[in-house]
Amino acid sequence: MPTWTTISFDNPGNEHPMLTKVLQVLQVVYRNLDPDNEPKVIDDVKYRPVLSFQVRQGTSELSIAKIYARERLSGASQVVTHFAIDLFTRQIYDGVEDCHYDAPEEITPVLGELLEYLEGEGRKRKQFEDNRKREEAMAAQKKAEERKQQVQAFFARLLEHGLMNASDIEKYRHSDVCPFCAFSLVQCNSCGVVSCQRSMCDGSKFASVVRCLSHPEEQYCRKCLDEQALYAPLGQCPECHLWLCWDDLNWCCGRPQDIPGVEETDSARATRSERYLVRQHPPRPGPCSECVDGGIAAWPRCGNKFCWSRQKFLRHKYGAVICPDCCLNGLRCVCMRSWTCDDCSSAPFGAPLDRCPRCRSAYCHLYCKYSDHCVTCQKPTLCNDCQEEDTDADMLNEDGQLLTEGVELVASCVDCRGKFCNSCNANVNAKCERCQGVLCNRCAGFDVCGSCRAPLSEQWRRAWGMHQPSDGSV
Repeated sequence: MPTWTTISFDNPGNEHPMLTKVLQVLQVVYRNLDPDNEPKVIDDVKYRPVLSFQVRQGTSELSIAKIYARERLSGASQVVTHFAIDLFTRQIYDGVEDCHYDAPEEITPVLGELLEYLEGEGRKRKQFEDNRKREEAMAAQKKAEERKQQVQAFFARLLEHGLMNASDIEKYRHSDVCPFCAFSLVQCNSCGVVSCQRSMCDGSKFASVVRCLSHPEEQYCRKCLDEQALYAPLGQCPECHLWLCWDDLNWCCGRPQDIPGVEETDSARATRSERYLVRQHPPRPGPCSECVDGGIAAWPRCGNKFCWSRQKFLRHKYGAVICPDCCLNGLRCVCMRSWTCDDCSSAPFGAPLDRCPRCRSAYCHLYCKYSDHCVTCQKPTLCNDCQEEDTDADMLNEDGQLLTEGVELVASCVDCRGKFCNSCNANVNAKCERCQGVLCNRCAGFDVCGSCRAPLSEQWRRAWGMHQPSDGSV
């Protein structure tokens, strides 16, 4: 079915070679039919002309070629086609008055030049389409030849390993099915090797090709998947052992490990990023969604935004899961909605949990809100239950030591409302000179005070020890 091709001129920066000729045609048409709205320039506000043409199917000849004078009429919110100029018949249709007019003779040569230009565009598009089809045909032929060669190599392997004799191979040499199970042969999208699609068949004994359960066109041999371990396009669910595309699985990228024997010298610290890439295991897929829906426990995600599992690592998604080998227990809050891995359970920053210093219960910031912490040092307060108990009681922890009391929060950041403990509040020098409000380290980097909106740029030079020179110059 023929399709329309449109050339738009509504971009003010459009340097199209036909722009001046289209403007010349519009000015003459408007001068004769609507002189009060004659356009001076073509813009993207009121006048939006387009050149449209249609090519006969299978040829380069134009069947329709028109100029559409699209205009935003006064008081109208939408753009309407005011005039349609046919380059073949030299007829002008007024879409507002619903009338037909003959084109003025003074623009006849210009209309001829525009028609000639569009005919050239039609030939170019026909040639482009022919080249595209030719390239597609050549690519398909090449792919068919390569598959034929791979099928012959498949039967040659069967003959080499004594699974078939020469007379039997001749019966199947030109077929595309496995001679043992009659299933279709599949081809690796990477190396092109052909094998039977059934893993238990003798036809896949020497070159096994696996396919994605959700996207059957994604098929790769096991050799290619092993060689592309970090970038493999498919992964195998550890529970149902089905193969799925990379994005259909949740992956554990492996807990970072230090290189054995490397001391923390200056040179070692300089290469810490390289050491961070030494992982406990290669990328490992977790249970698929079908297994999780069937009752298999999903691998958890750590809630600490600074966790090693949430850093960008190769192709892994932000917030990757953690396998049992990388974390034995972890810490879960009382409401069971937040969890952190073993490494982040004792991390001072980023963890979404507060652990009561007395009862050692964990409460998350988002749902529980049963305890609080200092926004600067991250030390927690006692939970609400422990605050109601007798603080002078001689209570011992599991190690036989006197339980640590929680911090006391005495002030709040005027911007984020985070609270300060006694010790941190005494050391805070980031205060707004106008409202005397205290700000935490994060909010101190903003341009204005979160409470009174006073500018803070000069204040924070003093707050962070960057004093101005005595002469007042910056």
